[in-house]
Formats: sequence, structure tokens, C-alpha cells
Amino acid sequence: MKQLATPTPAQPLNPPETGMPSRRVKRLFILLLILVPLFSLVLLETSLRLFDYGEDLSLFVSVPDEQSQQLGVNLNIGRRYYYYANDNFDPKPQKDLFLKQKPENGYRIFVLGASTTVGFPFGTSISFSRFLHQRLADVFPERHIEVINTAITSVNSYSLLDFVDEILEQQPDAILLYAGQNEYLGPFGPVAQVTLGRSPWMVRSILKLQRYKTFLLVRDLFSPLIRQMANNITPASIQGTSGSVDSSFIANTMVPFDSELYFQGLNQFESNLRLIIKQVGKQGVPLILSEIVSNLRDQAPFPTFEADSLSPARLKFLEARALEASGNYDEARLAYYLAKDLDPVPFRSPEAFNRILDNLAQEFELPLVRMRSYFESISPHGLIGNNIMLDHVHPTKEGYFLMADAFYHTMEKEGLIESTWPSIPSTVVRAYLDQWPFTPLDSVYAHLVIENLISGWPFKVSNFSSIYANESVLDKFRPESIVDSIGLKTYTIPGYSLQQGHLELAQYYEKQGNYEAALTEYAALIASIPFIDNFYQNAVELLMDNQDYYPCRKLLLNGVKFNPSANMFKWLGQTELVMELYRDAILNLERSLALNTGDLQVQRNLIRAYATVGEFESANKLVRDYKGHVQTTVEIKDLTTLVKQTELRYKKAIDWVKRAKELLRQKDYNAAIRALQMSVKQLETHEASQLMGHLLVSAGQHEKAGSYLERARSRMVQSNPELLDDLIQVYTAQDKRDLVVKIYDELLQDFPEYQRLAHLQSSLTAQGYTLE
Repeated sequence: MKQLATPTPAQPLNPPETGMPSRRVKRLFILLLILVPLFSLVLLETSLRLFDYGEDLSLFVSVPDEQSQQLGVNLNIGRRYYYYANDNFDPKPQKDLFLKQKPENGYRIFVLGASTTVGFPFGTSISFSRFLHQRLADVFPERHIEVINTAITSVNSYSLLDFVDEILEQQPDAILLYAGQNEYLGPFGPVAQVTLGRSPWMVRSILKLQRYKTFLLVRDLFSPLIRQMANNITPASIQGTSGSVDSSFIANTMVPFDSELYFQGLNQFESNLRLIIKQVGKQGVPLILSEIVSNLRDQAPFPTFEADSLSPARLKFLEARALEASGNYDEARLAYYLAKDLDPVPFRSPEAFNRILDNLAQEFELPLVRMRSYFESISPHGLIGNNIMLDHVHPTKEGYFLMADAFYHTMEKEGLIESTWPSIPSTVVRAYLDQWPFTPLDSVYAHLVIENLISGWPFKVSNFSSIYANESVLDKFRPESIVDSIGLKTYTIPGYSLQQGHLELAQYYEKQGNYEAALTEYAALIASIPFIDNFYQNAVELLMDNQDYYPCRKLLLNGVKFNPSANMFKWLGQTELVMELYRDAILNLERSLALNTGDLQVQRNLIRAYATVGEFESANKLVRDYKGHVQTTVEIKDLTTLVKQTELRYKKAIDWVKRAKELLRQKDYNAAIRALQMSVKQLETHEASQLMGHLLVSAGQHEKAGSYLERARSRMVQSNPELLDDLIQVYTAQDKRDLVVKIYDELLQDFPEYQRLAHLQSSLTAQGYTLE
């Protein structure tokens, strides 16, 4: 029988609902899955920022408040990396400040590094950046030099890389880098307490994420767990308290030579430096690298728990000692370097880091400071030891000066700041070290810090040997003087800084009538943080009370190089008024008033100064401005009367000067001199002093002439070429060569059309002067 085919059912016009979403719905759903969490994160981040969650961990913050004209390195920046340590370890940077608005004549240098770059163990009083800053400010007085030290203790190249983008935002003119000693134990290093060392990309990502409040919230939620993991394994020396650690910590921080961990540190160092170099290079900012130096001769490889046998590192160190004793110094030096590299405790950088620095400098055509050569050159037989180092890696005061000298000469060679640098005698250079404000209090503080460091790991290890048994620094230190007592306070009392110690000691000396000792402490206070007005005030008041005007002016002239504030210019101008240096006083008081227009004291001083030098239009204008700021009429009347009376005396004095000039035309020199003397009796004016000086120059009485001419110049708002011409003749006769060149340069710049300029140039050149 034939089988019939099954008929095909007709397709419905509209297919029935199957319950499956369309592609459009699926896309919308996926988009919502992405957007909703993203929107939630944005909302959370915005809310956290709105309510200012957490502390500000920006590298630079406004100091002392948002209204300030200055930025400084954030004192809490160490919490970016040691957030889990609470107060056990909170490294601080130097308190360096710089202007928010970079001036046209500014030259801004940033310094990157760790504890050696900070200036350990001297607080903020000694560091190579401090020496370098002062020296550059003196060599280039027409430039506003800024050297900002961003270094903090115990960080490594991850932190330096983390800083770079924020540094580049501040318009640097140069960046100096000295780092490498903490590469293994520093934040996220191969053997750090909290490490992601095997994943550099993850470390860098986490450091970038720390700029977001949401990440900080998550980090803070998990920080107790991280803290618990890191607790009990933090070395006592890193914590900043004496003590020792157990063998489990040391076992976990060993980095054997040529091991996987060893190469991991090398790769981390090189890759981070390479990123820094490329990032800085894109902005066209000069970058100077430096070799790393360590104590070779007097720092044996660190102790381990291998109590029954000598490690290869210690055997090599003993070999180096034997070679040195036999006079084979070159071989001994190589053996010392190898002993350091074989040391499994990574507290000194391996020489492979210096090779990396050398290779990168050649590859990217960067200057490299040959720091090793500098330190070897002043070490007996080229063996770097306690002659220039305080411990394993930190230099003495002389060592920090040497580092500054090395960076200085490298910058000079590269033609930074200016293509040609002034030549400075070696005696002047040495004076920076010999005369640096460094007091016994600084020495006591540094001693306590170093003793604390070497009392714990890795210098001493518990259960290793009795000779490494830890002892309390405080038990050994017995204060025997007021300096010792205050030094102990700076070391032991939280929040009591070395600056507070200098201030307390200075005030103690003042009460004792020990004027010189008080000034020395005030000078050390200023040198430690030269950017703060208040640090100068006590010294200025002490100097003025004792009528030591010249050193007071010198102090303030140096201070405005670092801190060009309204108060600094005000104090400088007031000091110059007392010294009758009216020209300079007016200039500095005007600068002060421009920065603080409402300072009535500055206005009063300026009115008196203007009147004294005959600038009556400026004086009367300022009196009118002054009226708008005060309510009492007595003060205004007194100032108005002062200006009017001075103007009358000034006119009478000038009449006598005119009389003297007429007598000179008649060649009646004695009568002319008597007329000038009558002029000075009315009021000493620059016109009378200049004319008297000119007459004495003609008579060959150069010493007396110089006194009159300098007094005339001090009363002139603007010089004139005839005065400068006479001064050149006086200084030439007195063989004051620097002053001759300085005055000639001023004459050339301000009065290029002066008719005697060519004659002066020819005459001075014939006498061996080098002129522009």
C-alpha cells in the first residue's frame, strides 16, 4: 500500500513567544551591567571626594594653608607606602618649600632618593641638597634657585617612579636622582614586608590607583589584615626603635648573590629607572643620575644565623683585609666590593646597580655623577670607610658636602642654569662646609639616631652570638649637659623636633647672656629650614638689639634667596634704613609692600625713606594712600609734617650744592667745599656727597672719595654714569678688582651711550681686567 507523505504545516504569520530576549535587549542588559557598577564607582568616588575622605596623599601641598603662595612636600607622603605601619614607621621628607607661581628668573631643581638623599641621620640640617641649594643661590644671585628634596627614608625605585608625574607638573628645570640602597627591602620590593615584587605592572597599577579615594577606602578596610601580616616582621632599624628580630624574618629577607631574588631586584631597578628616564625625557627635562656609594672597608657583611661557619661574604671580607694589610690596595678594593656583593643581607646595593646606571646613562645620553670616584679620591688608598661614612651607606657631614660638590660640577659641565659658570676659589668652596651652621646639638641627635640604627637588625641579630646581643640606646646614653638633655628630647619625645631643640637651646643661651652661642643655634635653626619667616625673627631681633646691623643684613640677604616673602623684605629694608642704605632699603620695602599692601609699618618706613632721599612725590602719594588705612589723624599729621619739613631742608641743602657748583666754575675750590659742608648741615643729600667725592677723586684722595661716593649711591634711587665712573676710578686705585668689574658691568648695562665708556674699557683692559 502506498504511504502518504506527511503534509507540511503552514507557517504562522507571527511566531509564538519563546521566552528568549532579543539581541537588542541582550545588548542593553550587558550595557547596564557595565554602566551601573561604573556609575556606582563614579558616584562613590565623587562622594568620597566631596566629603574629603581620608588624608591628602598628594606629593605637594599648599604650606602652611591653602592661601599660601608656597607649596611643600607633603609630610604625610610616606603613608602612601607604609599605610599599614600606623605610627611605627612614618618617614618624613625635608621641609622644602617653593613658589606656586614659578618666577621668570626661577630655576627649579627636584631631588629624588631615599634616606641618604634625605640627609640621614642629621634631620634637616645636613644633606647634599641643602649644600647644593646654598651654593647655587650664591653663584647665581640674579636667579631664584629652588632645590626641592622629595626623598623619604626606605623607599625604592617604585616610589621614585610614583613621584615623577607630580614633579613634572611643577615645571622642573632639572631632576637629580640618587637612589638604590633600598631596592630589595623598600615598598613592594622582592623581600619587603608587603610585596608584589614578582608583578611590577601590578605594583605600578596599585600606586596609580592610590590617587583615587575609592581605592583608599578599600585599602583602609583591608589594612588591619595587612598590618597583622606585616606585624612582628618589621626590622627594628626600620621601625625606628631599638630591638632585634627573630630568625624567621632574616630567613625571609636573604638575597643570595646571583639568586632569583637577586636578579628580580636588578630587573625591578632597571625597568623602573627606564620608565623614569622616558617619562622625564618626553618633557625635555634634564635628568642627572648618580652612582651609589657604600661603606666597604669598615662595614663587614652583615651577621646571619650561620653561627658555626663563615659565609662566603665574610671570607671574602677577611681576604680583603689581608690584602690591604699587605699593601695590595687595588686588589683589596676589588675584594671589598665583592664581599659587599656576596652579602646576602640586602642593606647595601650591589655593584650591578652602578653598572645599570652606567648603561642607562650611555643609552639615553644622560650625565652620570661618578660618585664612587669622588668618595674613593678622599679615602685612604681609595678604600671607602668610616673616614667618610657613618654606617653602611650614610655619609658624614663631609660626605654630604662631597656629594653636593659632585652634583654641582656635573651640572656645571652640562651647562645647566647658564652655559658658563663663574669661577669660585677653592677656599670659598671649602667655607660652605667649614662655616655651615652645625652645632653640638646636631651632633648629639645624629649620634643617637646612628646608635639606634646599629643596635638592631641587621647590625645585630638576637640568638646569633653574644657580641650581637641588642642593647638599649637610652640605657647607654647619660646626658651630661643642657645640649645632651635637649638632644635626648629631640630623639625621644614624639612631635618635639630638632628645630624646637635649636630654638629652646638658643633661648636658654640668651637668658644666660651667651650671645654668640644663641646666634649659632638660631643660625642652625634657619639652615635646617630656610623657607620659614618665623625662623629668622628671633635671630633678627637679637642682632638688632645688639646693633649688629651688618651680620643682620647678611643673614636677611641670604634669607630672601630662599624665602622672598613680605616679612623677609620688610626686615631687610628696615635693617638697611638703620644702616642708612636708603637705596636698597627703598627697593626692599617696595618689594614687601607689593606682597602685603596693607602693612602700615612698611608704608611709614617707606614715607620716611622717600623723604630722606628727596623723592617727595612718592612720599606724598604714599601719605595719601596711608590716610585710607588709618582712623587717627595724629599719625597722618605727623607724617605730613615730616615730609614737608624734610622737603624744606632738602631745598636749602640743594641751594648750597648749586652754590658749590658755581664756585667750582670760578675755580674757588675751598669756598666750594665750605658750601658743600653747609649743605650737609642742612641735610645730607646724594648730590652733595657725590660732588664732594668727585672733588676728592680729582685730588687723588681715593679712600675719602670712596666713602662719599658710596654714601651718595646709598641715597640714590637710580645711579648716574658720572658716579659709577668715579667709583671705578676709586676701586681701581684700591685694587678692588671684583668691585671694578661689577660697577663697570652696571655702567655698561644701564648707560651704554655714556661718552667715557670706551675710554674706561680700553684703560681697564690695559690693566688686565677681563670685561664683557
